Amino acid sequence: MKPSILAAIFQFPVNQGDLVQNLNIIYHGLKHQKADLIVLPELSTTGYFLNKVQWTHFSDPNSWVDAIDFFTELAKVCSSHLCITLPKMIHQKLYNIGYLINEKGIVGAQAKIHITDDERRFFSANPVKRIEAIQTDFGKIGILSCFDLWDSALLRQVKAEEMDLICSPCSFGSDMTPFIAKSRSLEFSTPLVLCNRTGSEIFENEMVEFVGMSSIWDADGNVLAQAQSEEVFLSAELLLPNKSALPFCQELALEMDWN
Repeated sequence: MKPSILAAIFQFPVNQGDLVQNLNIIYHGLKHQKADLIVLPELSTTGYFLNKVQWTHFSDPNSWVDAIDFFTELAKVCSSHLCITLPKMIHQKLYNIGYLINEKGIVGAQAKIHITDDERRFFSANPVKRIEAIQTDFGKIGILSCFDLWDSALLRQVKAEEMDLICSPCSFGSDMTPFIAKSRSLEFSTPLVLCNRTGSEIFENEMVEFVGMSSIWDADGNVLAQAQSEEVFLSAELLLPNKSALPFCQELALEMDWN
């Protein structure tokens, strides 16, 4: 395990239902960037508020394979691990699945556990209420997509499994989730890399705005990099201490009953 990594986010305005344009933005936004880990917004290839026909198209096996191939090649170009989410149909149910991808392909996957009322119209929640540890050459990674961050029980799993870093692809429109994320990194002494999107989408004849505010926090809850509402690539050197103690509490895991 490396003592530190260069972690990054790429925040940009995702185009609703425009796969080609979104992939073009992602490719040109990342092709000259280098980092050990880059996190992208939730559903960054498709957008968030789509109809049944669109979700069926974007989640079919051919579209899914094409997307995985695209990100595998991009990971090779960037010499990086990429954290993304994609829609995937499994046994006639649609899931929002987070993937960690390197130049060889999928390193690990995590289906979203908690879904919002809007998502529930098309998506199914992960029936397995656990966060899987994804092993990399720089430590164990956990993927918590957006609303999953609001469940502290999932973070207790992250700590019990001794994960070194949390990746959080997001699509949110208020400033609440960054506050939750900061508190999680501090409460569970775990670095957290969150990437939200910007821009807007039409939902039920109304314009919905996404606020950005992508951030990288260290294990003490300190902000190492933070975006506003602009399109931006940000990176920060992130220590991976896997902290199990504090100066005033040497048996932190035991005291907090994380195990």
